[in-house]
Amino acid sequence: MTTEIIIGSIGLVIAIITFVQSQKPQEIKFIEPKEEMDNLKINFKVNQKTSLEVQDLLEKYIEKNNCSNQLFFQNLTFAKYLEFIKSNYEECLSETIYQRTLSNEIYTRPIIESMTSSLQNQYNNLLLVKNYIKSLG
Repeated sequence: MTTEIIIGSIGLVIAIITFVQSQKPQEIKFIEPKEEMDNLKINFKVNQKTSLEVQDLLEKYIEKNNCSNQLFFQNLTFAKYLEFIKSNYEECLSETIYQRTLSNEIYTRPIIESMTSSLQNQYNNLLLVKNYIKSLG
C-alpha cells in the first residue's frame, strides 16, 4: 500500500508540474527570413546593374544620334528620360541606399515580399526600356 501511495504521489506531482507548465505563455521565436533577405539583396544588385546599363545605352544613343531634345516617350525627351533614370538611380538604387536600407535591417517576410515585388516591377520596366533602346539602333 505504501508503494501505491508513493507512485500515486509521484504521478500527482508530475500532473501538477505538467499543468503548471502548460499554463505558462509560450515563447514565440522569431525566425529571421535569411533566404528572403538574400533574394531581396540580389534583386537590388541586379536592378542597380540594369539601371546603369540602361543609362549607358541611352547616353551612347543620344551622343551617336544627337537626339537629346527628340521625344523618347510621349512628352518625354531622351535627355529628360536620362535625367529621370539617373535621378531614380540615386534616390532608389545607389550603393548608399543599399547600405542604408538593406545592410543592417531585419525585415518581416511581408515587407521583404513587398520590396522584392517592387524591385521586380522596376526590373521589368528597365528591361523594356533597355530593349526599346536597343531596337532603336
